[in-house]
Amino acid sequence: MPDKDETERRRQIKRELREKANLKFEQSLPVSREIFKSIFDFINKHLLENECDDTLKLTWKFLKENQITNTDEVVS
Repeated sequence: MPDKDETERRRQIKRELREKANLKFEQSLPVSREIFKSIFDFINKHLLENECDDTLKLTWKFLKENQITNTDEVVS
């Protein structure tokens, strides 16, 4: 069984790897995390008032209204 220092060292390595993976994922997104959050907030607001029609209509509407140009990347 590893000693206390070794256990902490392993935790630190895991933490660093997790942070690195999160950063790599975020950098691979076609828009920022804030824009994705805004898209989901926009959709959720509309779905409170209307039923889901199983289309990307609301996503496309948000992207157009917010002048997001790489729309194909965002919805794929």
